[in-house]
Amino acid sequence: MRWSRRVRTLATVGVLAVGLGLAAGSAGSAAAAPPAGPSAAAAPSAFTIHGAGYGHGIGMSQYGAHGMALRGYAANRILSFCGAKAGSVPLPDTLRVGLLQANRDPSIGGRLARVRVQGLEIPGLGGSGRFTVSGTSPRGRIIRRTLPGHQTFSIKPQSGGMSVFDLGRRRLFGPTKACTGVFVRYQTLSPPARLLLPQTGQQLRWGRLDVSLVRDDRGVLRPRAIAVIPFNRYLRGLGEMPGSFAYVALRAQAIAARSYALVTAQIRGQHSGQGFWYGCDCAVYAGVRDQLYGGYA
Repeated sequence: MRWSRRVRTLATVGVLAVGLGLAAGSAGSAAAAPPAGPSAAAAPSAFTIHGAGYGHGIGMSQYGAHGMALRGYAANRILSFCGAKAGSVPLPDTLRVGLLQANRDPSIGGRLARVRVQGLEIPGLGGSGRFTVSGTSPRGRIIRRTLPGHQTFSIKPQSGGMSVFDLGRRRLFGPTKACTGVFVRYQTLSPPARLLLPQTGQQLRWGRLDVSLVRDDRGVLRPRAIAVIPFNRYLRGLGEMPGSFAYVALRAQAIAARSYALVTAQIRGQHSGQGFWYGCDCAVYAGVRDQLYGGYA
């Protein structure tokens, strides 16, 4: 009996709540109804969209170029659509590409303390991946040493100059003269090799690697790494566009990338940022602030 009375009470309360809610809703709807306004304006016939790419926002749309190529446009037409103008100018022999800056080690975070390198053979050419390091001794002589492939070595500051160590921390080369760095060459031996930078995953096939010294804002000597690459060979390492894109789009990308690198080198010079500890001492960065350089693959 007590249970049935409670059920009837709850049912009664529920009916009242529903009734009150409906009444309040009806009143609220009537009060909130907006006054009739003017008719909607006619839709515009065109829209203007402003935006930029991921990076510096200058240059060619890769997907746009691919789409135009699939529709039969030639490379010069794609470039002209993007605002490029044709011209013929002499190219510099080499281009300095900033791979590692002193303010960041991409593999572990924090400031850069060492540059790691490893020699590898070039597929089809044989060899063992040997490469050489060289520099200037404290007495002013040129010193050089050949290092074996498939081993990782660390190039880092020591005694005001630069030394090369194996992973067991045994010094194999250096230290160089105060404030001088190390040149890493992988093309001078026969057969030539390629150079892997484990901290970035990049591989170098042409040119050389310069590891120089710079003093940071705390007075600590730190390294930075710059690839010095024959100008047109630089294009072979770019990762701006997938290799699966249409051939004409890839051709347009190569022309656009070469033009960008040339103009940037002319404006900045080959040693941009040399005077700043966080700068690259280069013409172009290897990241999206300039052009994404993936290296040899």
